[in-house]
Amino acid sequence: VASTQGPGHRCNVQFGPERSVTVLSLWLLCAKFAWFIVMQDMSRIEWEKRTVRHMIELWCRGKHGGNTLCEECQTLLDYSLARLEHCRFGEKKTKCHKCAVHCYKPEMRARIREVMRYSGPRMILYHPLEALRYMISR
Repeated sequence: VASTQGPGHRCNVQFGPERSVTVLSLWLLCAKFAWFIVMQDMSRIEWEKRTVRHMIELWCRGKHGGNTLCEECQTLLDYSLARLEHCRFGEKKTKCHKCAVHCYKPEMRARIREVMRYSGPRMILYHPLEALRYMISR
């Protein structure tokens, strides 16, 4: 531990790299535990539906304004939920971008990719447990 500024300065301690790794490891352990507690009763498909709903809502609020989904975003959500409902892999599904079978029409796939590019980083702020679950899931 080394002092970076004079006494009386509010932030006068700097952690070494080994301390940062320990704090990060502890944070990840707590996040995994919280994920287990909050989402253990959800099936994989239900969790995917919830996540895609949140991502489309973030997109629509950020790009189109308003508190409810516009017609275009509602159509995309309905399509995505239907694709998830009829996924041939069921509870053993992987993340869609890793799937060998692309069940989305090319136009809808392009739209959902755009939504995910926008919403993905924002999920950490608005839905942190879902974002963490996504990062640690297969």
